[in-house]
Amino acid sequence: MSKKLSMALVAAAVAALAIFGGSASAAGATHASGGTINVDLQSDVGYTDPALNYYQAGWELEYATCLKLLNYKDGNGPQSSQLVHEAAAGFPKISNSGKTYDFTVKAGFTKFSNGQPVTAASFKAAFDRDADPEMESPAISFFSDVVGSDKSPVSGVQV
Repeated sequence: MSKKLSMALVAAAVAALAIFGGSASAAGATHASGGTINVDLQSDVGYTDPALNYYQAGWELEYATCLKLLNYKDGNGPQSSQLVHEAAAGFPKISNSGKTYDFTVKAGFTKFSNGQPVTAASFKAAFDRDADPEMESPAISFFSDVVGSDKSPVSGVQV
């Protein structure tokens, strides 16, 4: 498998996991206090819990509100297919013949809505939560190639 394809697959998996992992706000963003947002959907959202949602309507909301390690540039055309780092400080260090991806999460990048900082442990917790058999998360199928993803906590994801 080519390095580009391998990187794209990992980025897609990371993005999917991050979607299931929880939401956070972007650093430096201006936040209004209070207010109302109205969202008009053609169908209902199965879950708003990122670990349980599986259908498109929920994914669209989560994609707009959840923090990802890597993401695609906003925009139209070819630029929208370029990977950029979002919560990650940069692209991962790849080792072990392309089997190990080490991400560094930006320090102080952002906080969850409860004020807790987003850390590497936050992403690890998302993996572990999805792998918990009691959760019955559909997310597990998106990272079944991760070593130890069939266990809770996930042994192949380390902080």
